Amino acid sequence: MAILSTAFPYTLEMFALTRMPAKTFGTLMSLEPAMGAFMGMIFLNEHLTLTQWFALFCIIGSSIGSASTMKTKNETVEIN
Repeated sequence: MAILSTAFPYTLEMFALTRMPAKTFGTLMSLEPAMGAFMGMIFLNEHLTLTQWFALFCIIGSSIGSASTMKTKNETVEIN
């Protein structure tokens, strides 16, 4: 069970990271908590509180914001 729940997904994530840009990978990884929450709602009949929904949106929003403002290696910062 440990291999299926941690090692296998980690291996797939590292494989995907080598095949796509870091911005895209980061944004997709931010959806992981949301997918876990939705799977819990669908398969386990769990419900999120308002605080948990807010926290989930904060995680996703911060990850998307971080990925979208990330500078590439070729960009330089100009100081006026």
